[in-house]
Amino acid sequence: MASLKSCVIGLAVIIGIALQPFRAMAADENQIADGMKVRVEYTISLADETRIVTHVGEYVHGERQIVLGLEKALTGMKPGESKRVPLTPDQAFGSYDDKKKMTVDRVGLPHNAEAGSILETEYGQLVTVLQLSESSAVLDYNHPLAGKNLIFDVKILKVEGNTSSML
Repeated sequence: MASLKSCVIGLAVIIGIALQPFRAMAADENQIADGMKVRVEYTISLADETRIVTHVGEYVHGERQIVLGLEKALTGMKPGESKRVPLTPDQAFGSYDDKKKMTVDRVGLPHNAEAGSILETEYGQLVTVLQLSESSAVLDYNHPLAGKNLIFDVKILKVEGNTSSML
């Protein structure tokens, strides 16, 4: 009987040790990783600290729904954690490209458009109106923050389980 008891205890110890990595993984289930749905509050500022926008939103980590440099910086964070993430243009919205300016017929623009307006195309791309004349407009297809060094102040509000399909 004593040997059966020591076998059971020994087996329990082995199982406990074998399950240790799974317990550690479960403790980090709210850590940001690919496929996790993340709710985040963020402020975007220019390098000179000029605040551009503060927003709360959600994204799925690893699906390039946010700028890649920011996504990489958030990997491993947990709810309640905050971080300041400075990004260069190549880590954020890319370099400014003069070739992305185009002259178009003004007829397709909203009648209240004016120089400086930021419009959204039917495909969700942001476009800045640079100049307007009676018949045409010069549009800038660069992202409005292209070519700028940015600072993201981020707070992780919520991290939910993996949304990718399991094989």
